[in-house]
Amino acid sequence: AAILQNLTASYAPTARLTVTVTDTDGAPVPGANVRFELLNMAEFAPIAQLAADEDGRAAIELGLGTVLVHASTPDGFGEALVDTASTTAVTVTLDAERRDDDAWTPLSVSAPAASGSRAAALTPEQKAVGADRARHAEAMRVERLEGFARQSATGDADTDEILRLAGGNWPVIARFLEAGAEPDRMLLLQALSDKDLADVHAETLDDALAAATAIRDHAMRMLADLDERTRTDLWRDAVLNPRVDGEELADDHRALQQRFDADRIALFRSDPRTLWQEMLRGVRDAEDDEPCTGTAALLSRGYGDGPHRGIAFVTVCRCLGIPARLNPETRSPQYFDGARFVDVQARDDDRLVACTLTAPGRDDTPRYGVDWTIGRLQRTPYGMDFSTIDLGDVPWTDGAAHIRLEPGTYRVITTTRLPNGSQLAASRTLRVADGDRTIALDWRRPAQSDLLAHLPLEDLPLEDLPLIADDGTDTPLSEVLHGRRGVVFILDAHGSEPSIHVLDELRESLAERPDPDAGPIIALCPHDAPVSAPIAAMLDRLPRRFRLWRCAEPTAARLARITFVDPDKSPVIVAIRPGQAQDDPLTGIYACSGYNVGSVELALRLNRV
Repeated sequence: AAILQNLTASYAPTARLTVTVTDTDGAPVPGANVRFELLNMAEFAPIAQLAADEDGRAAIELGLGTVLVHASTPDGFGEALVDTASTTAVTVTLDAERRDDDAWTPLSVSAPAASGSRAAALTPEQKAVGADRARHAEAMRVERLEGFARQSATGDADTDEILRLAGGNWPVIARFLEAGAEPDRMLLLQALSDKDLADVHAETLDDALAAATAIRDHAMRMLADLDERTRTDLWRDAVLNPRVDGEELADDHRALQQRFDADRIALFRSDPRTLWQEMLRGVRDAEDDEPCTGTAALLSRGYGDGPHRGIAFVTVCRCLGIPARLNPETRSPQYFDGARFVDVQARDDDRLVACTLTAPGRDDTPRYGVDWTIGRLQRTPYGMDFSTIDLGDVPWTDGAAHIRLEPGTYRVITTTRLPNGSQLAASRTLRVADGDRTIALDWRRPAQSDLLAHLPLEDLPLEDLPLIADDGTDTPLSEVLHGRRGVVFILDAHGSEPSIHVLDELRESLAERPDPDAGPIIALCPHDAPVSAPIAAMLDRLPRRFRLWRCAEPTAARLARITFVDPDKSPVIVAIRPGQAQDDPLTGIYACSGYNVGSVELALRLNRV
């Protein structure tokens, strides 16, 4: 068995939290599963999991901040939101009869207070050595990437893009493309994610293509009545694609085809529900924590949990030429009947409930997995819990989104992240049953004082805080802003990963909401370093061109110190607004250093306040 170590105390202040799990009569519940969860991306994600002892207790050392304690058994669960900075013990009561109050409950989530680094401060000599190492490492990386680009360039835009995304795995992808001229080779690669392109093995690609070739004629007959674009999209995404969900890719598709005789294949194709029923009979529920890898292994062993059984159904359908997927909303397996996707667990969609989601008071589109999520209460391998459903592709039109949900109990979470990392969140537990319903999402509105910092820059002579123009001249920040508000992004010219993440988040934010009023000001530091290939590539992907400034290291460090962020962490982001009068000083309203998820969107949003 794996031995897990809790190293939190080695880098942050901690406190010990003891949890006691009881039933509704107050009796301890030995063996109850206790999960400690943090609110991240608008859902509670586990950071640790323990089993209660014979007295119903579990204890753990945690950082100082807000954590959700979720205790569960197969038949019930209970939760408690705890601030470990002020609470050392909590009792959680399991309740099999979960109440659905259908009202919004505020959740105030405090981020851990910042703590100083435990490492000794570096001397100037040590910093110089570190900078030299970073430059050398970046030069090696750039040379490696440029070598990939030179070796893999074909002159065909689609091929070159696929090979670029594959990175160091490009020889595998190139050999796969060169092995034949069938258009399905490119379609298969286009169906894969960037991560899959960088990781996939040749055996997996060859197996997926061979399996798809064997059933292509049948699949195309099923899709014959569709227009060409829809037919191509379904063939690529719902048949050819070896990826169903988050499972490990396996080269077992040809083996799966050979597992069934002609009569059973004909039966499954005529009614895919018979395949599902056979899987329900032949695949027992896995015990908690039992490993489950690959569809062929699942069918051979005869056990697997619900999600893996659904993945296996979709995989087998695709191997037999039946377009299939997981429902984007419910994650239940579906097959295509020639006109639409049908949930295999129901004869029709009559049991699904039409729900309309609205976001009153918001002038932007709420981002799923960032601003809000919805999860269904169900039995999981570790007990009853809410499982987030996938609504990332559901469009919003005229301020509303329309979805269909299975009857059941759901929890909606909304959150607003504050500059200090804390969150103003809210949750609503509701019952979805017969009849259409409207779910109005509600966000807690922070006071402006919660959002804005007030960091006067009057102590810093603006001529000592220059950005450097193309011709090498110093341009004061006040002149760059020219009386407008703006967000300054000082990024690592060498192309360190945090700076790449910032540019990627900036690309996504600007694509959704252009910011013509000054907005981002991008400066690369150090000023005398060449722009690395990764940075140049990310700049090219931005939805509009920006004037690129350079920045000397003393300027970046000084701006960081005066806005009270770490000058040794790159990148530095500062949202700045001018004074009311011409001679009034600039004021920093938000600052951060290093990369924090959501920091770019937050800085841009505060810039508009």
